[in-house]
Amino acid sequence: TGPTGPTGAAGLAGATGPTGPTGADGPTGPTGPTGAAGLAGATGPTGPTGATGPTGPTGPAPTLATAAAAGVNVPTPSTDLTVVSMPAVTVAAGQQVKLDGLVDFSLNILATILTGATFNVTVNLARGGTTIASVTDSAPIIAGLLTGAIVFDDVGITFVDAPGAGSFTYSLTVTVPAALAGLGTVTATFASLNGLVV
Repeated sequence: TGPTGPTGAAGLAGATGPTGPTGADGPTGPTGPTGAAGLAGATGPTGPTGATGPTGPTGPAPTLATAAAAGVNVPTPSTDLTVVSMPAVTVAAGQQVKLDGLVDFSLNILATILTGATFNVTVNLARGGTTIASVTDSAPIIAGLLTGAIVFDDVGITFVDAPGAGSFTYSLTVTVPAALAGLGTVTATFASLNGLVV
């Protein structure tokens, strides 16, 4: 056998083989940033009404105090002359006192009235000696009234007081000007004062 001849030229490349199997999943990437908040949802329906609470304690009962007087002579002039005083009333915190007073006056003419004049009187409502309300009233004195004639005037006063807790006395006082001194004598023929604590 003779010697081996030289290697021939390379042949053409063969066809590509089939794709190999998919490799394993890589590790999970880092979490992304939080997204913007969504719109607020609609308000839910109103829940059922709760149970009624227990009844509170009964408040203090209303109380009424009254006083009356008659035939009180009123000097002229007079300032804050007491004509009727009411018994003390006890007031709890938050209560009020509704006060109603009335004074009937008479003016007995001392001499014939030559010119017209005015019968001026003031009724004051006082709590413990301090005036808390006043009403002034006037009645005409007609020219020509003779000695012994009588001029009448009625003055009413109403006031709601909120003094706070405690015990309080109320009274009516009257003020008469000196101008009446030469006309006649003044009398508080009747005076009354009622107080309702509520």
